[in-house]
Amino acid sequence: MKKSDQIIVQGDKWLRIKDQRIHGTTHEVVSERFERERPSLQALPPRAFDTSWRIYRKV
Repeated sequence: MKKSDQIIVQGDKWLRIKDQRIHGTTHEVVSERFERERPSLQALPPRAFDTSWRIYRKV
């Protein structure tokens, strides 16, 4: 098995375990909360945001 395949397998295992935990702030199971919120999620925009633009303000 290639190293990249091992990383994917380990990542999948980690996600399955961590998605079942109780979140410290919401006190809900992470995967259940995600499934409840899934219908409200939207696709990312087709283009990346321009993060080079800056505004400096003097306060």
